[in-house]
Formats: sequence, structure tokens, C-alpha cells
Amino acid sequence: MSLLKLDIYGVRNIQKESITPSPAINLIVGENASGKSTLIEAIFILGRAKSFRCSTIKSVINFTQNHLVVSAQTVQENGSRLHLVKPYGIADSFLGPTGSWQLNQKRGTSM
Repeated sequence: MSLLKLDIYGVRNIQKESITPSPAINLIVGENASGKSTLIEAIFILGRAKSFRCSTIKSVINFTQNHLVVSAQTVQENGSRLHLVKPYGIADSFLGPTGSWQLNQKRGTSM
């Protein structure tokens, strides 16, 4: 699966960002605290429904927001395209993640 586009909203120090990565190699460079690890964390959240940096999603949500959203458009090896969306709100951090996913306009749950 290749990532065609990544949209990040309210994740740590990233307020709103859309990224269209190269299909080949991508380098992530920048100053300290510029969002390099946050970018990787957002991709991880999309794929695993949790952060690799902390145990609760509440601390991942930008302090000026009450929710975060990570969305991606992907293409599989067979050429089919998928749109994945993972939203989290403050309530989710207390009750546990909703586990809901949206995939090509169809809703489902994750494990």
C-alpha cells in the first residue's frame, strides 16, 4: 500500500497540514520541535488507532483543539484506492478509542 495524501488536524504541534508524499523515498527533516515525530505519530495513529509516544490519546490532541483527525488516501498494489479516516475527541481519551473507521465511505470498527 502506498500513501497518496495525508491530512493531519490537531495532532500535537500540527494544527492543519496536508502532505502528498513521493511514491519513492521521502526524507523528513527540520528543526527540533518542528513536527517530524508528530508526522510519524499521525501515520501510526491512522494504522494502529493509538500513539507510540503515550498511553492516552488526550495528550496527542493539540492543546487548542478538542479533537484530532488523521486522514489518508492510499493505493494498493492492485490499483484500488482507499480513503481512511481516524477521528478522536477528548471524550475518547477517557472512554477509550471509539474504534470506528471510515473506509471508502463505509464505516466499520477496529480491533
